[in-house]
Amino acid sequence: MISPNRMVSSMTLFNKANYLRGKGDYEMALRLANKLLSLYFDDFDFQNIWSNPADPSRHPYYIPEVALFFKAAVLVEWMECNPDLEYLCLTAANDCYAKVDLLLDAVKAKITNLDNQFHFTARVSQHYDNMVLNSIMLYNRTNNLQYIDHAIGFLRKKSMANDSFKVSSCTTKLEDPNLSVLVRKSELQKKLNELVSINVKSGESILKMRSFIKKSIELDLINNPVIKSEPELIRKSRNNDINLKIIRQKLLPDECIIIFTESKLKFMGFPELLITLAITTDTILPGYQHGSSAFELSARYLNMIVENSAYDSVNVLGLGLYQSLFAELEPVLKQKLIIIPSSHLSLIPFDALPTKCTNGYDNCSLMIEDYLIWKAFSIQSFLEDKIIDNQIINDSLLVVAPFFNKEKVHEISLLTKRDSSLINLPGATKESVHIAKYFKTLSFIGYDATKQLFIDNAKRFPYIHISTHGVPLNSMSDYVSLAFSDDNDDGWLNFFDILNLKVNAELVVLSACRTGIGTMNNGEGNLNLAWAFNQAGARSAVIGLWDVSDYASSQIMPEFYKNLSEGLTKPEALRLAKLAFIRSHDQTAGAPYYWAAFDFVGNGDPIAPVKPLSFQKYHRTIIYTILSVGILLAIIIWMKKLSPGIT
Repeated sequence: MISPNRMVSSMTLFNKANYLRGKGDYEMALRLANKLLSLYFDDFDFQNIWSNPADPSRHPYYIPEVALFFKAAVLVEWMECNPDLEYLCLTAANDCYAKVDLLLDAVKAKITNLDNQFHFTARVSQHYDNMVLNSIMLYNRTNNLQYIDHAIGFLRKKSMANDSFKVSSCTTKLEDPNLSVLVRKSELQKKLNELVSINVKSGESILKMRSFIKKSIELDLINNPVIKSEPELIRKSRNNDINLKIIRQKLLPDECIIIFTESKLKFMGFPELLITLAITTDTILPGYQHGSSAFELSARYLNMIVENSAYDSVNVLGLGLYQSLFAELEPVLKQKLIIIPSSHLSLIPFDALPTKCTNGYDNCSLMIEDYLIWKAFSIQSFLEDKIIDNQIINDSLLVVAPFFNKEKVHEISLLTKRDSSLINLPGATKESVHIAKYFKTLSFIGYDATKQLFIDNAKRFPYIHISTHGVPLNSMSDYVSLAFSDDNDDGWLNFFDILNLKVNAELVVLSACRTGIGTMNNGEGNLNLAWAFNQAGARSAVIGLWDVSDYASSQIMPEFYKNLSEGLTKPEALRLAKLAFIRSHDQTAGAPYYWAAFDFVGNGDPIAPVKPLSFQKYHRTIIYTILSVGILLAIIIWMKKLSPGIT
């Protein structure tokens, strides 16, 4: 526990150091920062401004973390004013960041629930962004690949995405099994706050205390599950040693992985810095640029596509965004591009960006024509294949396409601001029928497509297709929920419901509006429904980046599944389905608004196609008949050899 006197001394030293930093007296600012650190590490030689505590993880407090991060920032500013000190300052800042990394690891090890994890990653993302930038600057200065390894490691640590499902799965759910852990924890905390604030009479104080103790114990159970060792075992078993060599071993010669990360110093506005790392089997190209203009351009471009603005106007902005994001990367781009987007780029349909335009902006070549593009959730998810439990997979494809009664139609109409006649989706039924031609399918169509029926059956299927409405249930929520045919409050499958599922899916297709939209977490990225399904066990997902056209979906989805059944990879199957749609429509009907909403994210391997049941049975019957006849003939020939007189 930090003593009050040490806290006061720390704040005094920090304020003095920050004042001197503003005055440009960087050396004295560093000396005061070191003196602050000596309050926590008594064996630390604080007289040497270039040195740091050997093992700061012994005191994983917030103030040493801030002091080390402050030192690194001062060193970078000093370097900018004195280029002769560049290498010395960069290496000293790198050591500061290494110590911050140790501190953050110590704090991270104590996290046992999902909302604390989200808060932690959002808070420390700025630290990791600066670590990545410093490593890239050192690489540019030295060409030493160890600094690229450092940058990759920090990018990996910025996101705890692949921890979240495993940690949340060992979190105890209480009382109501249908209530998510996070919602329950939020309610308990609210009740505790209310109990603390209530002024009660003396006779009621015992009742208040008992209630407070009961809620506190319940909250503590959620924060600290009974199986306390499981999260630790999970963390130790994970592969944290990700480096350039491992990524290159995973890549194919025709693939390039592009990682975008952003640095946001302020709470409002666009991020100030966009950092890029492009990797192929034989090339590495890191870079960074001022991010405000690129992110503003991306927001304007996305808005114009969503509003289905004039084709040439969309292309004007799209070409500018392509040049901002990809022009410097063109020397290393391959035919297949795997993109890990930053939060503010997560909703950009990269395959709709023009690469060049001739004779005006009505005639442009798009990225989808030259490249096969798909997104990955994180570096870790790109490298790791989720384990699919084949023993519980008994079927092939689960298709869900609900209809809604009058009350639900009215509710969805209000939430989506659509005419009630457009709520039931005839195209969803049409695409479900077409999909069943290519896969053995269990379909929940119409009023039978309930939330509980889906939850009860989802675990059995390697492929899941949900064609419905994606709706934020209130104006304050960034989380989208999927509408099912239930006529009560249980007819919505939300982000937290999905996290509490256990699926074994190769692919989840969310043919629904705005399923790519989620809350933005600076560390984790876009927490949308695809992210939730990935944490629940799905390897990949197709999502809708905006309001999906029912007609376009009914055209693109059957073609997508047809391509899958022929053995194409998942992103290639979607790309060809989109191209077929573009080529069969004029410029107006084939605008990006209609086809570019469908986005693929996750594992890009082909799936194991399963033919329809009747087709399988037909072929099995032929095979069994041939085998039976062959065995019978073999027995007759064998008996004739034993007894030549037998006819």
